[in-house]
Amino acid sequence: MLSCFLWSSSAIAYPSADSWESVNTLGMQAYQQGRYTDAKQWFLQALAELDPTQDPSPRRAMTLNNLAAVNEALGEYEKAELHYQQSLAIIEAIQGPMHPDLISGLNNLASLYQRQGRNERAEPLWRRSLTILERILGPDHPHVIPILRILAEGYRDQHRLADAEAFYTRALRIAETHLTPNHRQLATILLEYADFLRETNREDEALLLEKRARAMQAPATSPEP
Repeated sequence: MLSCFLWSSSAIAYPSADSWESVNTLGMQAYQQGRYTDAKQWFLQALAELDPTQDPSPRRAMTLNNLAAVNEALGEYEKAELHYQQSLAIIEAIQGPMHPDLISGLNNLASLYQRQGRNERAEPLWRRSLTILERILGPDHPHVIPILRILAEGYRDQHRLADAEAFYTRALRIAETHLTPNHRQLATILLEYADFLRETNREDEALLLEKRARAMQAPATSPEP
């Protein structure tokens, strides 16, 4: 699962420090320390520092995304959903529907839905994020692998086995082509796909993939003198 992404004020260059930037930084610090209630209050104050007549603005999108992450950490899932959606709407209004700045927000909202078992809501967001990545990097770039794996797992949970296998095999093909032979992510994909094959009663195929993954994970032994 992709982890939740918060924005810090350093992500955007501003001419000078101000009250909003200071408060947003305090919210970030509280979140990183696990003080989610404090972080929530700082981010709410950061929102209050912004001029609503200047909406949409990158600062408002940033603060809403960060507040959503805190809501999620506190189990306030309806508020988290709303604030992620508001943040995404602002970014899309500023940058357009295919801008890479949307990816983190799409992934955050999709992750929230997936944690709640709402795969039907998560799937189009993961697919949209994948489409943007493919447009920027190409369809076979290793950076698309994590989303391919997530989609495969989501389809597996929905018992859409043909779709799940298509994404597992695509992720595996990209990893085999573009990653080093002993790359950790390649071993992970092999094990995930093997687990899927075992679940679909293809034990012999699963064992072959597991054997290959275990060999990759085994510590290298030094040659005898």
